[in-house]
Amino acid sequence: MKRLRPYMAYSHAAGSGEGAALVFDFSAKGAKLRAWRQCGWDISSEWIDLYVKWIRNESNVLPLANQEKLANNEPHIVDAPAPCSSCNMWGVGLDSDGRCSWCGEYPGDVLLEAMTAVKEGES
Repeated sequence: MKRLRPYMAYSHAAGSGEGAALVFDFSAKGAKLRAWRQCGWDISSEWIDLYVKWIRNESNVLPLANQEKLANNEPHIVDAPAPCSSCNMWGVGLDSDGRCSWCGEYPGDVLLEAMTAVKEGES
């Protein structure tokens, strides 16, 4: 029996940082079709712009799945996975404070403040 694989579905033109869905399906083709048909948000205006990427380190994203559907090996989409409270990225694993391992190395929001300063040209 085939087992579900996790995929990230996103608009190639906008990039995954602008929004992505977590899709559990048996193949990349199936994940792309599921994302195209079922996403309630405008992930992509054109079929050719929709990308799916296999997430090989699935230990970080399995807790984000619908556990009942995962146990039944049923394909599904998580269109709003829990993100890091500092950088808003998902799929990297979160600590008890809701921060990813990279942001968790910094106290408070020092990292977020530094990134904002660089973006605004304050360095």
